[in-house]
Amino acid sequence: MKKKRLVIYFCICLALFVLLGVSFFYLSKLNALEKYSARVDNSYRVIIQTNKLEQNLLNAETGQRGFLLTHDPIFLENYLGELKGIPGIFLELDYLTYDSFVQQKSLDTLKSIINIQLKLLKTNLAINDDDTMTLYRFHESNIYMNKIRRIIGNIKNNETYLLTERKEFKALNNKESRKSSFASLTISFTVCCIAAIAIISFYNTSETHRFNLEDKVHKLNILNNEVKELTIASTHNLQEPMRKVQLMIDRLQYKKDLDGEQLNEQINRIKQIYNQQQAINNIIVNYYQILSDVGRSEAIDVSSVIKNVADNYKKENQFEIKIDPLSPIDADPHQLKLLFNNIISNSIHFQHPDRKLYIHVWGEVYYAKENKYKDLNQKKYYTINISDNGRGIDNEYHHKVFDLFQKIEQNNRPDAMQTGMGLSFCKRIMLNHTGWITAKSNKPHGLTITLFFPIA
Repeated sequence: MKKKRLVIYFCICLALFVLLGVSFFYLSKLNALEKYSARVDNSYRVIIQTNKLEQNLLNAETGQRGFLLTHDPIFLENYLGELKGIPGIFLELDYLTYDSFVQQKSLDTLKSIINIQLKLLKTNLAINDDDTMTLYRFHESNIYMNKIRRIIGNIKNNETYLLTERKEFKALNNKESRKSSFASLTISFTVCCIAAIAIISFYNTSETHRFNLEDKVHKLNILNNEVKELTIASTHNLQEPMRKVQLMIDRLQYKKDLDGEQLNEQINRIKQIYNQQQAINNIIVNYYQILSDVGRSEAIDVSSVIKNVADNYKKENQFEIKIDPLSPIDADPHQLKLLFNNIISNSIHFQHPDRKLYIHVWGEVYYAKENKYKDLNQKKYYTINISDNGRGIDNEYHHKVFDLFQKIEQNNRPDAMQTGMGLSFCKRIMLNHTGWITAKSNKPHGLTITLFFPIA
């Protein structure tokens, strides 16, 4: 039990450890996914901002040229408006690329060239009256604008490469994550199943152990009561015949004038008491031998055993017996023979003087119902019923017939040949086979003894 309990604790701890590991694994994957999403969003924002920067510069240059050609103030407003947005774009790009040395270096170069470009644009406005000079500066401005486009293109290419690299990493990571997830879930499920099986097994073992312990306690209580009754019998019941013999011997000593017939009568009574005492002694010896001994168990043809016992009694008694087909049962052959010998002997002993004794034996499967028989611990039994048409036993004595030394003297019919051990002997044999025995009155006459043999 201790080893199983340790195994259960180990399995539970292992299951919790695996589940905790799976939880941390998925938490790390969630964090990685969040970081990936943030980096992808960052790259797209860099591309968007560089496109916006390029567009602002183009719009500023277009506005300047429009103003120089038409001298229309509306073009000048567009030019100035586009220039105002450029510092904010650079601040955004600095923030988005702070962790990339290559991109920061490209931005520094881009800033210096854009500053030169902005100075050229301002110079063009200042000397707009010199057409030759303006055309020269427009050409120079185009050269710097091309450089700006190349640098912006490099920045966008770097971010596009990072996007491709991150997507490949995500695909590989997802593939590994699926494998790891499947393996982790399989391991956790297996460990949980093992823990559940161990717990169920431990519970079933505990229940079986508790049931067996209760059953043993119950049987020990019965055995203890039987030992007490046998002890009482040895100190009281068995001494009573000896006192009677001693009393009769004393009478013989003081009544020396007894004739031969009276003397023979006293001697016969002493012999009768002796024989009865000897029979009780033999029964007690046999009872002690089977008190807790199950002996060897084998499949037995019950019909043959009952028939052989009945044939032995038919030599001295007239009765009929009908034996229906019976299923074989696993039992001790010697104890089973003693069992049916006592039951048939009891039927013969209590046969009615006005009719011929008829005994009927049959078997059937019995499913134990809760609380009907408290001593039936299993669900399925094979019952053997032995019914007769004898004198029977009143219902008030049914609970006593299986107790030791209980002589049933109903209707003022004391029987000197009763030992009070027959059916109690049968009860002990049935207990040895984890079974039970009951008695029930027949209507209108006789008694039915039912033997419950458990079916595995």
